[in-house]
Amino acid sequence: MLAPVTPAAAYSACPADTMCGWLFYSDAARTHQQGGHTTNCQGVVLDWGIKAGYSTYIVQGCGGGPGPV
Repeated sequence: MLAPVTPAAAYSACPADTMCGWLFYSDAARTHQQGGHTTNCQGVVLDWGIKAGYSTYIVQGCGGGPGPV
């Protein structure tokens, strides 16, 4: 049996020189963050909270500016 692919089940590596990941919210307005799976500029994976509900993919350049999408 195949399970549907969701952001929580299919994390990918960040592009070079970026930090990226998924943030999860309990509401459609994305005002109540409840979890996340991110990788910082040093390559450290941070995984916390509830990874369900509404999600947003984030990516930011490690130099402080916006990174590639």
